[in-house]
Amino acid sequence: MNLDYVRNEIARMRVQKRRHENEIEMLKRAGISTALAESLLARMRAKVDDLCNRRAKLRAVAQGKGAR
Repeated sequence: MNLDYVRNEIARMRVQKRRHENEIEMLKRAGISTALAESLLARMRAKVDDLCNRRAKLRAVAQGKGAR
């Protein structure tokens, strides 16, 4: 997985996460249970965190190669 792909995936997931957060807020205002939606949101947040960690590792590798 290359650095550009990971960066694009992080951006895409962040947009999806924001949309999902807005949908949860609308469900809460309507008085509808949000338990399942919130568990999905937690998984989305974990995925973004994982991608951010992967991006950091790829940056470190790229900087190591550039220093040589």
